[in-house]
Amino acid sequence: MPSRAALFDFDGTLADTAADLAAAVNRMRTEQGHGPLPLEKLRPFASAGARGLVHAAFGVKPGDAEYESMREAFLGFYAGNAPDMSAYAPLFGAKYVDGGGHSVLSKDPSWTRMLKWQKSLVDWYGYKNLQKFNAGAADEFSASDAFVIKKLAMMIDGEWRVAFIQAEHPSLDYGTAPAPVDDAKPNLYGAGYVNGTIIGIPKGVKHKDQAWALLKYLTFNSHPLAQFSNLIRNVPTTKQSLNSKEIKPDAHFKTFLTIFANPNSKTTPITAAGNAYGTLIQAFAVKWQAGHAGDLQAGLQKLDKQIDAQLKQAQAGGVP
Repeated sequence: MPSRAALFDFDGTLADTAADLAAAVNRMRTEQGHGPLPLEKLRPFASAGARGLVHAAFGVKPGDAEYESMREAFLGFYAGNAPDMSAYAPLFGAKYVDGGGHSVLSKDPSWTRMLKWQKSLVDWYGYKNLQKFNAGAADEFSASDAFVIKKLAMMIDGEWRVAFIQAEHPSLDYGTAPAPVDDAKPNLYGAGYVNGTIIGIPKGVKHKDQAWALLKYLTFNSHPLAQFSNLIRNVPTTKQSLNSKEIKPDAHFKTFLTIFANPNSKTTPITAAGNAYGTLIQAFAVKWQAGHAGDLQAGLQKLDKQIDAQLKQAQAGGVP
């Protein structure tokens, strides 16, 4: 009897997709400021799909208040279509919170303009076409990244790409420039999304004073900052070091130094919940770009309530 349907299993039971599942949940962890977990620690949870991976990586299980939003975000990462809105927010001048720390995504018109623009671009290409393209694209940190093999003409990326291209595709002819901004706010051109690195000193360390001295040297002294920047091609993190004569001249890299120094460049706010609210925003954006979010304003209002509840829980000592 001829088959009338085919069932494909992608949770690691029949096909070994554990590595892909682990990569998706680790990217979620990275977005929230956590380090990646080793594949062998995550592999036993792969057969449970999103439920198992979200629990293994974040300790969140079905029934928890934040489970559904984290599950949606995970599925977005796994499908390769999780939109990182933090990269676009500074280009529209979008604000996350008010003076009291309350989420204002539904009250700031910049979010509405940004999400409508993003959805119109997705619709222009076709959501299914983008899904197909993403499915066939190599990992962004591989030597076969879509941009460097010329399958993608433009992309928003970090300064580290300059070093990757130099090492893996030195003959590639390309340029760097600040990303376009909202037409209504041309003064924002030249700005972008910036962040930094969190360094921790373990509790009970034997040489605490020396550890702080090393930390101060590495983060405030222009000499090591310039040296480190030259080695890994990351932007140094003080204004003085941005202009250090020790930094190797590179027209491609200089664009990022200029963006970092721009007063309109922004980062995401650090809260008691860390950057966990970013997962909620991404989960909503996944639904929105797929056309499953319904009314935008109502969705943003609900998102504000979810973020405020998440922050309240974190402030009370709960897991965000």
